[in-house]
Amino acid sequence: MRDFWGLRRVPACVAAGMAALLVLAGCGQESARYTLYRHGTATPSMSPDERDKAVKARIHVATFNAHRLDARNEDNCRTAAAMFSAHDGAPGGYWCELGPYHP
Repeated sequence: MRDFWGLRRVPACVAAGMAALLVLAGCGQESARYTLYRHGTATPSMSPDERDKAVKARIHVATFNAHRLDARNEDNCRTAAAMFSAHDGAPGGYWCELGPYHP
C-alpha cells in the first residue's frame, strides 16, 4: 500500500492528539471530595474511658471524588451513609463531610 502524503500516520497522530487534550482537560480543576465516616463501636469489655474514646472516634469508610461531578459525589456519599445506617441499624452512625479524609 502506498503512503500517499503520509496519510497512514494520520489516525495515530489524531489519536495521540486526542489523548493529549483529554489529559490537559483534566488538569487544574479539583473536584469537590466528600468523605464518608462512621462512629467507632464500643464493646462491654472496654473500660469506660476506652468506650468513650471508641464512640467519639471518626473512622474513615470511603472517599467520593469523581472528576467534575461534585453533586454526584455528595449524592453518592449520602446514599452510602443511608444504606450503611439501614444495614447496621444505627441511624446517624454514618455521615459525610466535604473534603478529603482527616483523622
